[in-house]
Amino acid sequence: MSKGQDHIRAALAACDQTRAKLAQGEGNWVAAANDRLSRAREAMEATVDRFFLRSRLCLPFAARCEKTASALAEAVANASGTDTAPVEAALADLEKAVRTLDARSQMQDMSIT
Repeated sequence: MSKGQDHIRAALAACDQTRAKLAQGEGNWVAAANDRLSRAREAMEATVDRFFLRSRLCLPFAARCEKTASALAEAVANASGTDTAPVEAALADLEKAVRTLDARSQMQDMSIT
């Protein structure tokens, strides 16, 4: 397995940890956060077998996904009942990192020489 794939697998594990923690939470924000997290996780899973993840070009993007997924897990673990701003910010960062990884991993307009 490539280093990029390792980063994504670690990010997926952090997402699973976050989902388990969210399952213990209460409120409307929990369902919305879980839904957004599921979509981000699915997008990451779709990139795992792409050629881009086997190249060194992916390392900054894959590492960013791992870092933001871990930050989200930490934010959810430290969340208090009413202050969801840190979770919201961490979730937005993860979604942005996943969108960037997905776009880059499609390798459009890129040629390997």
